Amino acid sequence: MSPTNGKRPMAMAERDDILLMTATITPAPGTFLLRHVDPAQRLNDYREALRFYLGELEAGTFARIIFAENSNSDIAELATLARDAGLADRVTFVGVAPGPVGQHSRFFLELDLLKKAFATAALASVPGRTMMWKVTGRYIVRNIGAIVRTAPPLDVYVNSRNHPRKFTDFYLAAFRKDVFAPVLGDRIDDYDTHATGEEILRHQLDARRGGPLSIGLRMRHVPTLEGTRGYDQMRYGGLGYRAKSMVRALLNRWVPGLWI
Repeated sequence: MSPTNGKRPMAMAERDDILLMTATITPAPGTFLLRHVDPAQRLNDYREALRFYLGELEAGTFARIIFAENSNSDIAELATLARDAGLADRVTFVGVAPGPVGQHSRFFLELDLLKKAFATAALASVPGRTMMWKVTGRYIVRNIGAIVRTAPPLDVYVNSRNHPRKFTDFYLAAFRKDVFAPVLGDRIDDYDTHATGEEILRHQLDARRGGPLSIGLRMRHVPTLEGTRGYDQMRYGGLGYRAKSMVRALLNRWVPGLWI
């Protein structure tokens, strides 16, 4: 039997980029604007997403995956997925303390998770110039390979929209490791509000343009999403969503300044 136990040989990572998956398997009771709360369903979301991203890891899109979870839930079966794929040495599971209790926005709670994850030993050893691709861990970004491969060399790379309002998506966002603290981590209190975090983020990034950081506000490929939206349990990936994504992709190509 071959050294890969019958599996096809792994591709070497083409880049040094790291995928950082955020996870809360068991949300705190009463989490603000969250209906998708069943831990079993959420664990299944993370399982399917990790299975997909392990394929991207094997294909060389990323050098490593770091999976950060903040509800003290059992993630043994997720670790088994990585081990069964022969990728355990390139996937790190990090447990961080739960977020603060009370009616905080989920944007703020995710930033709290990220700030704690960046303070762990797993991330302390990562060079500051490494590009971190943060993804909300329940979601699958089907075209993430194309998004990563075509990304320009920037300090911050996100997908923003101008219609129906100005905001910046945060389910997928890329930034240099040493940029997280000044841009997001040190400003976490700005997001401790029920105002839409994505709109606040867009305002913050707009204000920084022209400064020392290179910021890309619009990705060359519109992310194609699958998963269950937290606040209303709408499924991304259905016919209506796919049609909307196709329109966005076409407009991104033919009317690139529209940003819808």
